[in-house]
Amino acid sequence: LKGQRWLALGCGLGFGILLIAGIGNASLSTFNGLGAANALHGGNVEGLANLIFTKYVFAFEITGALLITATVGAMVLTHRERTERAKTQREMAEERVRGKHLPPLPAPGVYARHNAVDIAGLLPDGTPSELTVMKTLRD
Repeated sequence: LKGQRWLALGCGLGFGILLIAGIGNASLSTFNGLGAANALHGGNVEGLANLIFTKYVFAFEITGALLITATVGAMVLTHRERTERAKTQREMAEERVRGKHLPPLPAPGVYARHNAVDIAGLLPDGTPSELTVMKTLRD
């Protein structure tokens, strides 16, 4: 867009000036000290609670509402209604074997020592499972 680079340069320059002014103001001004701040309200926690629940209560509530809205919005945007039935583990394994690529090692939860499709996987009790070998290879 015409003039976009100049606008971006101006915004960056303005942000840099504000950043330098803020750091300069913080480093050059004198602080009251922790003792004076704590003496006003009886302690650090009490002083923080007094500020949050009196002077900044609306900002605190608006921030909480904004965070809740953002969380609900993220859940709504990422939720997807399932329109087809979920594939079974057998269907996914058959697609993997027939399809595009084989994984280098068996997936987690499979009791096998390698990814050869002609050797039966082991059941949790150690016996071979004939269901893990394709029907064409069993015959």
